Amino acid sequence: MEVGILLEVDPSINTVIVQIDEQEYGKYIIQQLDDEHILINKDKVKELKEKVQAVRIKVLSKSRIQLTHHRR
Repeated sequence: MEVGILLEVDPSINTVIVQIDEQEYGKYIIQQLDDEHILINKDKVKELKEKVQAVRIKVLSKSRIQLTHHRR
């Protein structure tokens, strides 16, 4: 039996977590309860947070580049 941590997240972050989990062949999610609650493998929480943070930074960087590019 896996031990999990219940995470409460925004639906957008939930989507990111699901995508990361799919890329890693189900390494993180024990059970997705709804759009805002996910049960995560206790031993993988720190690693998952780092991956989510990296995605957020990447998205923010892209939006800054687009804003700068479109500025006149």
